[in-house]
Amino acid sequence: MRVHVKIGAGGKVSDPQVLQGLGCGLDFQALKSVMEWQFRPGQLDGKAIAVVAWVEVSFRLP
Repeated sequence: MRVHVKIGAGGKVSDPQVLQGLGCGLDFQALKSVMEWQFRPGQLDGKAIAVVAWVEVSFRLP
């Protein structure tokens, strides 16, 4: 599942959006998980900047 995210200058995720949902509660779990992730922020001229990105979220069923 691909999730569109905004990554702030501090590396925190905001406004995650699922591109194509899987249903069965997996969309919610993907968004919940992505909100807990921490990234190294993008940089421009040596300064941290906010960026937008697509991240891949995979599930493994027991």
